[in-house]
Amino acid sequence: MFLSDANIPSCSSISSRVQQQVWLRNYNATHPGNQVQFVGFDLQVNDEAEFTISNYYKKVNASKKQEVDSLLKQVANAEKRGGIFSGDSTITTLISPVEKLIADFTEHEGAYILKSSRQEYDEVLWSEKILHQYLISYGYNNFAETIKKDSRDFYMAQNILTWLAYFPKGIKMMIWAHNGHIAKDFLDAVSVPSMGSYLKEALKDEYYAVGFDFYKGSFQSNDIDLKDSPGWEKQEVGEAPEANLSSYFVKAGLGNSFLDFSLTHQNENIRQWLNDKPIGTYSMGSQFSKTWSSANYISPMKLHHAFDGVIFIKQSNSAVPVKRMSINNFNF
Repeated sequence: MFLSDANIPSCSSISSRVQQQVWLRNYNATHPGNQVQFVGFDLQVNDEAEFTISNYYKKVNASKKQEVDSLLKQVANAEKRGGIFSGDSTITTLISPVEKLIADFTEHEGAYILKSSRQEYDEVLWSEKILHQYLISYGYNNFAETIKKDSRDFYMAQNILTWLAYFPKGIKMMIWAHNGHIAKDFLDAVSVPSMGSYLKEALKDEYYAVGFDFYKGSFQSNDIDLKDSPGWEKQEVGEAPEANLSSYFVKAGLGNSFLDFSLTHQNENIRQWLNDKPIGTYSMGSQFSKTWSSANYISPMKLHHAFDGVIFIKQSNSAVPVKRMSINNFNF
């Protein structure tokens, strides 16, 4: 199974992606009982959840659908405004109504299941919980300071653990997300627990965290300087500073590489370097500005505290954008 937060650009070439698609198609065709599946775990971009909830009420409680749709419209509009990140604090006023929606939904569990199915009921309940997760995560500016955790990372970890509980025991997952989310210690490399820290706590040695770094190249990110028409744009950075992790791979004459930290434990100098020295890595996310200095997108990390291994890409190639399609076309 492959889980993604859908925010991180790919470094794959077009030809390799095509080969991967062919391999996956052929594998799934010949392994109907053990197929590779793609599922999400993030709590952003919730048009599908809203569409699912609205359609479900049409089936199980049509008299309440108009009221529910009104609330969903308010949530959708809040998402478009960006919550606290755009200075909109009204998003917090939607938390209580969504909590009441969930409470009402669970009170009518039996009646709703009889009009649908247990699986459909559970999926809609999860969709409602995702909306609640979003509102909590983006509604409180001081949430991390208040309870000493980043709520988005906490919820993403819980969603992944829910998937693990849902699927057959022993299933293997590959989780694709930003280095900060994958790291086993901190989201901000200092104090706020990451998604990976919660997964490590729950899964112990079954969680193997792999970090990424690259030396130079292009990538996709949301250009914050395009005020009138924000969107995903091709960005590019030059060679990484000498103190960055990727520069050590280049100095060693290595191309695209994978380093498993467990293979370095016999060398005390290397072990100490990986454990104790903060090493810079490129750390671009969903937002970027061409006006930024490199200090804005370099994250110093104590590598072995954060990861069990790292993948090095010498030159990153920007992902090829696919035209966004509205599958559910959820409009009010």
